[in-house]
Amino acid sequence: MRDGARLQTVILTPIGHQEPLPILMQRTPYGVPDKAPETIPPMLQELSKDGYIFVFQSVRGRFKSDGVFASSYDMDLNNPKAVNETTDAYDTIDWLIKNVPCNGRVGVFGVSYLGLTAALALLEPHPALKAVSEQASPVDQWMNDDLHHFGAFRLSYAFEGSVQVRVDKNKDTHFQFPVYDTYQWYLDVVPIHNLNDQYLHGLRVCLEFNDLAS
Repeated sequence: MRDGARLQTVILTPIGHQEPLPILMQRTPYGVPDKAPETIPPMLQELSKDGYIFVFQSVRGRFKSDGVFASSYDMDLNNPKAVNETTDAYDTIDWLIKNVPCNGRVGVFGVSYLGLTAALALLEPHPALKAVSEQASPVDQWMNDDLHHFGAFRLSYAFEGSVQVRVDKNKDTHFQFPVYDTYQWYLDVVPIHNLNDQYLHGLRVCLEFNDLAS
């Protein structure tokens, strides 16, 4: 990346295609394949037959990628000198077309958070970026997306989602609830700062969560 960070990137090139191929890329905080798949996942089978190079990248600060992870809620998109998911998408595409034999055309796609990283690539689009398919991307955190439903704070999503991507950069951490009835567990845990006091022990896992908890 432009600041020298190196991002963990897996490149899967199909065997048997002689002509230069386009690239399809996903950028994710949830980890990338550790080896080439023995069979093509169902969602990629038809695309594989059509002939695409697949690229999967761990976003900044997750798994083996350098840097500090910044969720969509606390990344700096207004500072022209900052690095973020937009600049990382640009720099990744620039590196790919210069270092991976291809036809110079790149598409980015994804669902949910991967849809968000796809959409953010459009804020500073690289000339080689020819298509973006962002699906179910969070766009309005007040009305009806992940953290709020028409302004009502969605505690379970904020807590569990933040723990998943922030507790350990090298894995997805799924919070182990001590009871089966998680609805009642959340009712009993109030006030919110008890989540830090009893289970996270001061670990700052989410900017919005701790603002509400303080």
